[in-house]
Amino acid sequence: MTVVDFLPTQNDASSATYPLPFTGSPFELLWSDIKLFFRVLVYLWGVVVPIYPYGSGELDELYPSFDNVKALILHAILIVSQTFFILTIPFWFLYPLPLNVLVVYLVMFWMFNGVICRWLNGDGKPLTSRVPMDGWEKREGEKWVFMNGISIGNHWLQSNIDRLAMTFRREVTGVHNLTAGIIFDIIQCLIERDFCYNTGDSRQAYHLVKEALRDPANTKVIVILHSQGAIEGALMIDWLLADLPQILFRKLEVYTFGAAANHFNNPTLSDVPARSPIRTRRGSLWEEPEKRVIRHIEHYANQGDFVARWGVLNFTKGAKYRYNRFAGQLFEYKGATGHLLCQHYLDYMFAWDKEGMVAESNAFMDSMMDVERIIADQREGENALNKMENGTETVGMKPVKELSRLWKYRNGMSPVGSG
Repeated sequence: MTVVDFLPTQNDASSATYPLPFTGSPFELLWSDIKLFFRVLVYLWGVVVPIYPYGSGELDELYPSFDNVKALILHAILIVSQTFFILTIPFWFLYPLPLNVLVVYLVMFWMFNGVICRWLNGDGKPLTSRVPMDGWEKREGEKWVFMNGISIGNHWLQSNIDRLAMTFRREVTGVHNLTAGIIFDIIQCLIERDFCYNTGDSRQAYHLVKEALRDPANTKVIVILHSQGAIEGALMIDWLLADLPQILFRKLEVYTFGAAANHFNNPTLSDVPARSPIRTRRGSLWEEPEKRVIRHIEHYANQGDFVARWGVLNFTKGAKYRYNRFAGQLFEYKGATGHLLCQHYLDYMFAWDKEGMVAESNAFMDSMMDVERIIADQREGENALNKMENGTETVGMKPVKELSRLWKYRNGMSPVGSG
C-alpha cells in the first residue's frame, strides 16, 4: 500500500505570460487566504493529533514535562485572551467607549499579552543546539540553520534544534521566529504571505544565511524550515536571490516540514560561457542536471496537517497548482496528521532506535512512493514527460529513502558524490 506521494520539482515557467499569484494584489491574496483557511478548517484537529507516543521523550512538544506543560498553559491563556479581544472589536463601533477608556483597554491588553509572550519567548536571540558532538566526525565547512513555526517559544525552539542536532549529528543554529500566541501568529502569517512583509526574525535569518553563503570556508549551508518559518524562509530566499551572485547558491540546501508558505522561488541558472573560470576538479559548478540556482529543495508534509494543507499542499497540488510557483520536491505522508516538528515529523520520518540513533528503517522512509505521472506532467510540462520517457527520470514505485536527500545526512553521514 502506498503511504507516500512524491511530486517532482516544478519547472520554471519563464514562458508564462500571466503574473504569478503571490505577486498579485495583497488584498485579493488576503481574501483568497481567508477563504482557503476556512476551507481546510476541518483539518484543524490534525495540528496536535496524535498526542502520543513520545518518540523523542522530553524533546517532544506534548511530552508531560514541566516546561512543556508551562508552555501549553501560557498558550491556553493567550488563546482565551486573544479570542476575547477579537470578539470585543465589533462592540467598539456598536457601543462606542470614551477614547480614554478605549486607550486604557488597548494598553492593558497589549501589556498583558506582551508579558505572557515574554515568558514564552525569552530574549528572542538565536539559539545553538546543546547536544555534545564528542566522538562524531566534525563536518568542516557546513552551516546548519533552522527557523521555527507557529507557537514556538524559547523552550520548544531549543527542543527542536536539539532534536535536529541529534538526528544529523551537526550543530544547529535556531533563528527564533517569536510567537505572539497562536491566533496572532496566524494573523501574522497572513500579513507575511500576502503583503510580503519581512519581520525582524526574517531579517535576522537573512543576515545569518547571507554571511554563511559569503563565507569561503563554508561549502554547504543547510536551511531547515518548519511551518511559518517556511513563509519567512521563502521571503528570505527572495531577498538573497536579488542580492547575491548565483554561484553562492550552489552551497545552499533547503528542507521544509509542514510549510505554510505560498511560494518558493528557484530560478534557472544564467548561461555561463564554456570557458567559465568558475570550475572545480569535477567540472563546472554550473553543470547540474536541473540547472537551478538552488540545487536541493525538499518539502515534507503530513496529509492531515492543517498548516500543510493551508500551505505547501495547496500550492503544489491544489486546483490552481500549475499557476503557482513552488519549487522543490514534495514528499506527502498520506493518512498522517500532526504539525509539531519533533512529535509529528521527526519522530516518524527520522525515528530513533533504542540507542538514540536514527533507525535505518521506518514506515515513512521505507514506503514505496507513487510518482504521480499526470500531476508531474502538468507540474513540469513537456520537459518532465521527455525526461521520463528517455529514462533519465523513473516513474513508478520507489522507496522514499532513495530520493530523500535529507535522509542521507542522518547519523552524521553525508550524501555521496552530489555536492
